Amino acid sequence: MERHSNQVINKVKEILQKINEELTFKENSDNNIKEIKYNDGKYIGNVINGLKEGRGIMYYNNGDRYEGYFKNNNREGKGTYYYNNGNYFLCSWISNRSFGKGV
Repeated sequence: MERHSNQVINKVKEILQKINEELTFKENSDNNIKEIKYNDGKYIGNVINGLKEGRGIMYYNNGDRYEGYFKNNNREGKGTYYYNNGNYFLCSWISNRSFGKGV
């Protein structure tokens, strides 16, 4: 049973690594990459017509962050929500809500 748990943990780590590699971007490489400040935090990522659109990271003032995809200012597609206590939640998102099974 412990071996199976370790396999699951290793698979999750692999998935997170791939997502983080996909999300790596350089601010100077794309003129659509911007920083937007909000009352509850800041966003760094793709912006189209003033909206979070594409890949980005939302940093919250409480220490949480979301790394993943956005559409029309909402979490949309694959992404990981990192809690300030060290926990994280990897799943698909639709209109800011988790969808389907997550890890």
